[in-house]
Amino acid sequence: METKLIDVFVDQTLMDSLTGVELQFSENIDPDQFAADFQTGEKSGLWLIETESSPIHRWKGVDMKNNWILILIGISEDWGYITIPTANIQNIDEKKLRDIYCDIGKRIGATSITFNGVYL
Repeated sequence: METKLIDVFVDQTLMDSLTGVELQFSENIDPDQFAADFQTGEKSGLWLIETESSPIHRWKGVDMKNNWILILIGISEDWGYITIPTANIQNIDEKKLRDIYCDIGKRIGATSITFNGVYL
């Protein structure tokens, strides 16, 4: 059973990912400063609400710059993740989804963005 579960995660594509992409930041993130723009989304284009604050700060909401798609973001110290639930995304191929992940990652200051250990 354990091996089969590991195989499910290894064989995932970005389109059917349960985990999204991983982010690295050049320094530790202050969650309050990081989320300062999320209530209006004026600078980041992300309109998010915080859903959890310890030990990982998590937000959910929409990306106003990419057709209001639902996104989930988690941040802890100098790393984090972005997940875009793909079940409701239509007319987006894997390349476009990769571009959206990279765009969001850059807007929130990530210095590297990876999926299953591969840089996007």
